[in-house]
Amino acid sequence: PHHLIAMAMKLYVIVGSQPCKGLKWFIANQDIKNVEIVTLNPMAGELSTPEYLAKNAMGQVPLLELEDGTFLTESAAIIQYLASINDVGTEYPESALERARVHEALHQVDSLARKVSFLILRPMIGKKFSPAGAEMPPIADIHAANAEELSWALGVLDAQLGKQKYAAGDQFTIADYQIGSELNQLPVFAPVLPDAAKLEKFANIARYLEDIKVVKGHDATYQETAMVFGMVQ
Repeated sequence: PHHLIAMAMKLYVIVGSQPCKGLKWFIANQDIKNVEIVTLNPMAGELSTPEYLAKNAMGQVPLLELEDGTFLTESAAIIQYLASINDVGTEYPESALERARVHEALHQVDSLARKVSFLILRPMIGKKFSPAGAEMPPIADIHAANAEELSWALGVLDAQLGKQKYAAGDQFTIADYQIGSELNQLPVFAPVLPDAAKLEKFANIARYLEDIKVVKGHDATYQETAMVFGMVQ
């Protein structure tokens, strides 16, 4: 049981955000009770209200509102904080070097795993919902132009996962919630992935995705991705 802090914190999220999904997956798997999840609707302008901008001037999610009225705004910082104040065992190791490996993996998310969202999903969202979407090139052309960058990022991750079972070593850690939430989009996005980024080209990532399926809460992240993909098709 996780009851080290009596008052509930609030985690502000939106549907479809990979960093948000990673945090929700972590909270579900660890059965953390001291966080209330508040889902905002960006289409209704809920990230740009004066009230929300007072919490996060950048109008971004995830955002953790602490019990003292202060805030944390970065997913890596949020998951490290929640892991620190709750007993999550080996998912946030106490050894200085092992913990540094977890931080290292989390720092690499934007440069590597998050490329799946940046280069595949975001253009599709822009094409579907942005006022300028009609002026954008065909999605297939955008994805083809992004193929080399995505293939490079996946190649680096695949090589890393050929040397170790999980993102930060041979133990599942908090880094895997964030990295796994990005990479488990690949099977969903298969119909639109450029050939250079097809999952079958990255055997170690494919193995990793099978391994993390057994972690409680994984299926909810996968189903949310499938729902969002259906919306932007």
